[in-house]
Amino acid sequence: MRRIVAIVAISSALALAGCAATPAGVDGNLVNDWKALPAPTAVLPVEGDCYSSPAADMLENAPVACTTDHEVEVVHVGTFDSADAAKPNAPAAGTTAMKGAYGVCLGAAKKYLGADFHDGLMELNVVTPDANGWAGGQRWFRCDVNQVEALSDLELTGSTVSFKGILAKAGPLKLACVSWVDKGSYIDDWTLTACSKSHTGEYVGTYTAPNVAYTVKKFNALGDNGCWPLVARYLGISASSGSNTVGWAYSYTDEDAWANGDHYIRCYAAAFTHDKKFVGSVKGIGTRTAKG
Repeated sequence: MRRIVAIVAISSALALAGCAATPAGVDGNLVNDWKALPAPTAVLPVEGDCYSSPAADMLENAPVACTTDHEVEVVHVGTFDSADAAKPNAPAAGTTAMKGAYGVCLGAAKKYLGADFHDGLMELNVVTPDANGWAGGQRWFRCDVNQVEALSDLELTGSTVSFKGILAKAGPLKLACVSWVDKGSYIDDWTLTACSKSHTGEYVGTYTAPNVAYTVKKFNALGDNGCWPLVARYLGISASSGSNTVGWAYSYTDEDAWANGDHYIRCYAAAFTHDKKFVGSVKGIGTRTAKG
């Protein structure tokens, strides 16, 4: 107790001495001339921003020029409505709020890219504020598009060009002819290939599937039932007809995107020629034998 009292006494003595020794022209008030610090402002995403990663932390993941290496580009920024905004945490994948946000993003991406993102080597993701941002009052959702290395694994890959309008016409990301590796029970390593060169499949469009459980068995049935009619139409034959040299294949999105409402299955005409290859497009060939 004695030591604590001594410290208090010394502090008081120093304070009194300081008051007595105020220089001329100084009022002795150390804070009345300080300017107030500005109120902190949130860093918010903006349509057209590019980021080097898909992270939601807007302080660490600052925008970069779209002409430099980046992984994602913002095609739209929306705001959650009052009911969702009042909740203590950002909406999770599969919730009504995220499904609504995904629907908004889907339309915005189509307008921004010039076509449905499923028509390209691309994916769409809804990003919400991280825990700190949400706790600080941020209620935005970000619609990010990104280029993927292959449709078989949806792994992001960098780009040095803007994605704005990139799917409006044929180009490096527009799906057309593709090559893959047949693993027996599945196909892997999908890559874009010039149609004039030997390839294993050709993109024909997307099938909108019903909302079913995310399982391989379910997707096998969906792909089989949904893709052949699209392939047949692409060939120029009825769905009840068959082809000796053209079959079908399909790819689908990841589980979170499916939960948010991305029920699109990409469909492809698949080569069943003698060497399991096509040369040239099979569009409109009817029942004729595909070139292999």
